[in-house]
Amino acid sequence: MKKTTLLVSFILLTGCGDNKDITTVKEMVTYIDRTITVGNAFDHRQMCQTIDWRTEQDKRNRDIVRYSCEINPLNANDILIQNIDFVRGEFLEHTQKSSDVFSEQNKQVQLSKFYLLNAQKALNELSTTSLPKDYAKMKTELEAYLEQHYQTEHVKHFRFSDDFNIKGEPQFAILQLNADRDYINPYYRIENIEQDPVVIERIKQLKALQQQVIEIFYANNADIDNLSPKGAVCEDRATNLYGQIIFPCSFKYQVKHAFDAILFQQQPYMTVKANLQQALTEYDEARAKLDKKDAAYDELKNDIQQRFSTLAKDSVVTHFEQIVDFSLIKGQAPEIADCYFRLALNNGITIELDDKSCFSLAYQNTFNQAYTDLIQGFYISDIRDKVNAQINEVNAKAQNLR
Repeated sequence: MKKTTLLVSFILLTGCGDNKDITTVKEMVTYIDRTITVGNAFDHRQMCQTIDWRTEQDKRNRDIVRYSCEINPLNANDILIQNIDFVRGEFLEHTQKSSDVFSEQNKQVQLSKFYLLNAQKALNELSTTSLPKDYAKMKTELEAYLEQHYQTEHVKHFRFSDDFNIKGEPQFAILQLNADRDYINPYYRIENIEQDPVVIERIKQLKALQQQVIEIFYANNADIDNLSPKGAVCEDRATNLYGQIIFPCSFKYQVKHAFDAILFQQQPYMTVKANLQQALTEYDEARAKLDKKDAAYDELKNDIQQRFSTLAKDSVVTHFEQIVDFSLIKGQAPEIADCYFRLALNNGITIELDDKSCFSLAYQNTFNQAYTDLIQGFYISDIRDKVNAQINEVNAKAQNLR
């Protein structure tokens, strides 16, 4: 803010006092309010903690009368700290949201590992039974029965849809294929195969075996389902088109795939366990990275708190006064030589604020909106750049965490 010198004409009122120059200034009236003298206006301001009148020389060695009003610095501090705290809060909230993304991913990885470990226990238990072999034998027998009794010119082979249902209900369907083992034209489809008593009984037995496997699985994963966070059934894959893990469908797919491989594809247990262990290792690696990011974001939030606390402490106003200088020229009416506000900050810096409305503010009785605007202007001109500098430095650190 630039200092503004106001040249004002005054009406002099005669009077007497211990100091003729001070009395002369006090008995003036100005254009601001012609109904009250400067002395009455300046000496009875509720906002002034102390008031002082004295004669001295200014920086240009002019004889002056100086009026000073010491203002409670808390009035200024409330405004400054409120601004700093608002930016701090907004910045912390933004940082917290970024932190929450990685924190949530970390929780997802931990939960995924939890379910995979439980699935591993279930697979170990399943490996002690003959269920997979019994299931494979029954399917082979059913396939042979169907080819023996239901082959036609167009229907040559049969296949079964019996993927492991993670939701917990056995499923089994017969698919009719042509000689090339492709789906047949619906026109040539054989109807009512599923109503054959032998087929009904075989499917019943196969579903019973499925149910036993499901019970082994659910003994270790009672609360798992096959739904995405939006309630839709998970797609049969662990990652999206960009190779990113889809949670929670990722581990559900891995669990389902492991049981499919054992029960329906007859893969060796060691192969399935190795694949599951590989998934667990990948989750451990992902969690280690996310743990580091969690810790880094905690440090970043502490850094923000410390930086803004230091800035707020340095910006505390320890002394706040308004000063009005009146020049004294022999044979002439006093004139305003200067008017400004002086702020001493906690960091040892003293700042003078020149405001074009300074003299009219000297007529204000309380710390009102005009004074609030003055301090707000000081924040914008002198402190906001320091706040932004802190934000830029922290953002540079945060960029490395994303």
